[in-house]
Amino acid sequence: MPFEIIQLSSLSPTNKKRALALGMFDGIHKGHQFLLKQVIHKAAQNNLIPCAMTFRESPLKWTNPKSETQLITSLDERLLLFKSFDLAEIIVFDFPALNQLEPEAYLKDILIDKLNCAYLTCGLNHKFGKEKKGNINLLKHFSEQTKNQLEFEVCEPIYSEDQQIISSSQIRELLQNGNIQKANQLLGHCFFIYGCLQTGKQMGTKLGFPTLNFEYNPEKVKIPIGVYAAYTEINSKNYLSAVNIGFAPTLNQNLTLPPIVESHLLELPPDLNIKIGEKLKIELIEFIRPEKKFDSLESLKKQIQLDCQNILK
Repeated sequence: MPFEIIQLSSLSPTNKKRALALGMFDGIHKGHQFLLKQVIHKAAQNNLIPCAMTFRESPLKWTNPKSETQLITSLDERLLLFKSFDLAEIIVFDFPALNQLEPEAYLKDILIDKLNCAYLTCGLNHKFGKEKKGNINLLKHFSEQTKNQLEFEVCEPIYSEDQQIISSSQIRELLQNGNIQKANQLLGHCFFIYGCLQTGKQMGTKLGFPTLNFEYNPEKVKIPIGVYAAYTEINSKNYLSAVNIGFAPTLNQNLTLPPIVESHLLELPPDLNIKIGEKLKIELIEFIRPEKKFDSLESLKKQIQLDCQNILK
């Protein structure tokens, strides 16, 4: 099925009806995945276009501007994950414009008139419209008013093995505490970092541990600074890696810059065909140790060797 990323502001009219999953979908965790599969199933049954929405930026930037953005997935990362589902369209919303609309206007003008939705689904806590006054009760009432020309279903929560509701906030907290393995279980995929490969200072190469480098997105969730076991994807294949996320304090005096992601491949691909400026994806598996400043380059080198041995084990 063709996959399109569409800006709501430039959406072209269509006579074909849509099935739409409502939400931000930060992380696209197991609960989100269940909801997306529900949309895909309903679309196949009723000859609808299977779609999901997301926001270009976190709504918290406008609803709580003093708070720090802590995304599990950037927009680029969400779009990568969406592509793994049988969705036809991802519709990217700009929050400020929608936040000015009364909930009823949002439903009628955007979801019905502009998007031509015949089926909507969302989670229990979904809010929309000006001052977040819209909720699932309004969606149910609106659906009834249309004499079910617009079908609406609410997606019940999905629970983890320890009977906790799976949520983005819960996963965010696990990541902040360095509990990568548990976060990955709830996500249903590895937490990953996606960025443009950039030229480093070649210090890793001089130490005997060459790395692929890019900046950690400052709007992503703040995970512990340190060393991780990871997979680095090159040409659609994953390679086991030792990844340092931090400031390299032994080598760098400026510790105020955004953290740098440095990936040292523990298994070399047959052809390392990746160029500066290309996108690089790194999936984190486990937190190994915090970053620290060493007294000498020799001490740093010994620790990197030990880290690599631990990860290979």
